[in-house]
Amino acid sequence: MATLAENPKSRKVSSSVRSLRISDPINGVRTLVITRDGDRVFYTLKEIECQIGGRGFRLDKCAGGTGSDREADSYDVHLDAQLGNSCTCKGWCYKAKCKHVDALAALGKLGKL
Repeated sequence: MATLAENPKSRKVSSSVRSLRISDPINGVRTLVITRDGDRVFYTLKEIECQIGGRGFRLDKCAGGTGSDREADSYDVHLDAQLGNSCTCKGWCYKAKCKHVDALAALGKLGKL
């Protein structure tokens, strides 16, 4: 009896390079730039009141910004060590992971927020 071995399917490995830039606040509003695979998306970032604890932020895409979701103009991000983080973007809704939460969590750990 012959045994056939399947070749493992090749997987595309993402060479995604991410970088973050954040400006100093002007009237409580900052500019955030998230760069991934050469695509830069500019956002205005403002901390918003959060009734349930943690910290809340609103990210508004700047004019001409595309990103992965071309329909949405803004996202609300909630960072909370006890309840967990969340975002209103499609990525978070479908996969519970997104660049917005990753970016703000990283900036928070660095003391930049």
